[in-house]
Parts: sequence; C-alpha cells; structure tokens
Amino acid sequence: KRVLFRHDDTFASNTAARIGQTGTGTIGMYGNGAKPILQTTNVNNHLLQIGVVGLYNMADWRVMDLELLGTGGSLSSGLYAGGGNTDQITALRLLVRNNNVGIAWDTGTSEYYAARGASAIHVTYQITIADSEIDTTTGGWGLYGEAKQWAVLGNYIHDTYSHSVRVQYVGKGVFSHNTISNPSLVNTHVFTLRTVVY
Repeated sequence: KRVLFRHDDTFASNTAARIGQTGTGTIGMYGNGAKPILQTTNVNNHLLQIGVVGLYNMADWRVMDLELLGTGGSLSSGLYAGGGNTDQITALRLLVRNNNVGIAWDTGTSEYYAARGASAIHVTYQITIADSEIDTTTGGWGLYGEAKQWAVLGNYIHDTYSHSVRVQYVGKGVFSHNTISNPSLVNTHVFTLRTVVY
C-alpha cells in the first residue's frame, strides 16, 4: 500500500486522515523538491492518525518526507497513534509544525484498560522516529508516548510549550543524536522519563 503526495504541493482538509488497515504501507512524497504539506483547517483534529478506536493491530507503516502543519488547536497532533495497537511504525524525515503535540503515541488506551482490570495490556513496540524536526507546539509536548523497542534518532525538537520530550514508558529504547531545546513553560524539561508498570 502506498499513498504518495506530489512534492511542493499543499493538501488541506478539515478532517483527520486515519489509517485503519495494517501494512505494509508507506505514506510519503513523489518527485524531487520540497516536502508536500499536509495541513488541517480544523483546530481540534489530529492531522494524521494511525489506529482507529475499535480496530486493532495496525502495524508496519512508514510515514516519511512530509510536512505536517497544524493550526495550533488544543486537541491537535501532527502524527498521532492511538485507539488500537500501533506497532512497527517508522516516522522518517518529517517536519511537524504548529500542533498542540508534535508526535504522540497515546498511552490513554493501555492505561484506560489497565485501570479497569484488563489482564493483558498491549504496549506499542518497534517504533522509530528519525531525522525529523518538531517545532512550535502550542500547548503540549514535542514528542509524547510509550513504547517497547523505541528508537528516537537524529531529530531536532525545539520551541515546544511544555516538555520537549515526555516519555511515559520505554522498554529497550534508544534515544541518540537528537537536539532537544527550548521548552517555554516554566518548570518544564527538555526530556522527562516516567514510569508506568505493566
């Protein structure tokens, strides 16, 4: 499966683009030139969402060579994975700007079911975010989430509102060669690592 956008063009929508099928799949650009811009006109939309509530086991997708431009709305994310198991995802060479949260692997699904006594909690695994830039978050984090086998490599994450990177849980992760700077809210951090027990 491939969804390719033409270089130098802008694609605007007031609804979120949602992936509700398992891969192998690629969302990216074709041709030579500037990254195509995917832009939301709805202040409360996730721009690109992998995983849909009620559908599970979305896996093996690559999102690459795109600019994800938000409106700064309070519920928006540039790239959002949630509502189901979202494994084996690669985000490569993205420019993510002007969203409430830049890239989010939502912990809400697993925490929700754990709090209600679910016996088996699936934590997302094999996630790579590489060679990307995340800037100008308007109310949240640059990068937020939880995963096992999580690689965050060579990214530039800056000018966020809250913590630049907030990791709720990581198992066997590598965070290397990133430049992370300038959260604007008082008493926030460029990197925060938390602990959730499963």
